[in-house]
Amino acid sequence: LVVNHNMGHMVSFTVIPLSTRDYAEFDTWTRYPLGKLDNMRTPTVSFVSLSDSTILAISSDFFSANTFSIINYKNQTATELDWTPDDGFTGPEIAKGKVYADNAYLFKSGERFYYQCGEGRVAYIFTLALDGDNVHIEKKLFEDFPQYKATPDGINYRLTKREGVTYSPTATDNYIYLLEQYLGADGETPKPGYPRVNGTKILVYDWDGNKVAVYEVDRMGESIFVSPDDKYLFVRSHDDDDYDKTVIMRYTLP
Repeated sequence: LVVNHNMGHMVSFTVIPLSTRDYAEFDTWTRYPLGKLDNMRTPTVSFVSLSDSTILAISSDFFSANTFSIINYKNQTATELDWTPDDGFTGPEIAKGKVYADNAYLFKSGERFYYQCGEGRVAYIFTLALDGDNVHIEKKLFEDFPQYKATPDGINYRLTKREGVTYSPTATDNYIYLLEQYLGADGETPKPGYPRVNGTKILVYDWDGNKVAVYEVDRMGESIFVSPDDKYLFVRSHDDDDYDKTVIMRYTLP
């Protein structure tokens, strides 16, 4: 399942049937236009499938503070969920909506979902009510809210403090994996205010929110992926002699 988006707006949704031998042929793909949802803000393409016609996406009306919407890509409709992290911010809703959507992540296992904010250390495991309208937080892995304020235009935001570790996540049906990023691009601890993009430590949680393992790899990585059977950990890193070259390391997990 692939979302094509442009400048924060969803353009189309494509279903690629990997179960067929000719999945690489475009005529086996099904593409659904999403132009009717032009009022929806979608700064990240992180989403999860709910059914053969709906997805849960980190998206909401352009001026809303809410974080999630259920999108029916076959009839181009969206149901916005009335939920956003309760961080006490009282400024423009659109600014808050952007803070909790920009660079955020979303994963799913059974009836549970994992959301991680891209601008602060905020991560929740949650479920949806039977009617799909309510977000119920089951476990807070982190809740260190981003510190930010609205810009004078009343539309955007500015982080007022950026320091400490960040996390690059991935998940399988069994576990949630977090690459702990605490180093800069040069492998050194960055100055306050500068982003942390690399790390070597991976924290592992089960879907009840319990930390079950910590792994340390032998080179810096920027992002990770784990095979669906939890057998292999893939780490996206850089060539030792040419930082512009990407290398992918594969590790066998216990």
